[in-house]
Amino acid sequence: MTAMNLFGRLRHLGAVLILGSVLSGCGEVYSYRSPAPGDVPVASGAVAQRPSLGSLGSLFRRPPPPPTPEQVLTPQVLAGITTPYLLVTFETNGSFEPARNWGGFAIAGQNGDVVTWVEGTARTMSFTQAGVLRATRGFGRDVMTTDTRALDRVIAGGAAGQSQALRVHRLLNGENKIQAVGLVCRISNRGPATVRLLTGTFATRLIEEACLTGAGTEIINRFWLDQNNQIRQSEQWVSPELGRIRVQRLR
Repeated sequence: MTAMNLFGRLRHLGAVLILGSVLSGCGEVYSYRSPAPGDVPVASGAVAQRPSLGSLGSLFRRPPPPPTPEQVLTPQVLAGITTPYLLVTFETNGSFEPARNWGGFAIAGQNGDVVTWVEGTARTMSFTQAGVLRATRGFGRDVMTTDTRALDRVIAGGAAGQSQALRVHRLLNGENKIQAVGLVCRISNRGPATVRLLTGTFATRLIEEACLTGAGTEIINRFWLDQNNQIRQSEQWVSPELGRIRVQRLR
């Protein structure tokens, strides 16, 4: 399927699709972002007219549902993505299903153990090589850095679990200052688990990190690791505004 055909298909579905060659050799990055409430495209120089009965009907018509990753990332599309690729789904009303807001990320660069991934809109997320979130850029109140040392040791296989561990997120607040948010966590090895992605089924072990915020809110992070200690899928808390994300390593 060509990019133009795919774009036409997504326009029919009411989607906002971003296609772009982010870096040389990375190919196309496919991404969907739900339009903001109140977004109404108006042509430059348009003249306001009294709406007809037909157009009034269109004003009250329910918009089509957003496309799912399965509708966009078909087997044919995935076959054309040969470089590392992340599918990131943003939590909506406490759930990742159905996926309403998601993006595709390709590698932009690496600094030591931290790999930065970029979306078609130039938003970025940085993860450790294993797949633990380190930073975000372009999301508003961004995560500048995270400290997850206890979790990193468990994922690396150096510890079976931690009865008590500290996680710290350093966030950019509305005054452009860094605010540290600390969470007290319990890390557990939940044993074998099967993960089904768009690119196949993987045998993994599940690591669960149950955390409490200072306000007493519980947050559950989950990490599905393959036999190489690579996180194939994760559910990770980012910030109070962004909530959690589900990250799937498709390539």
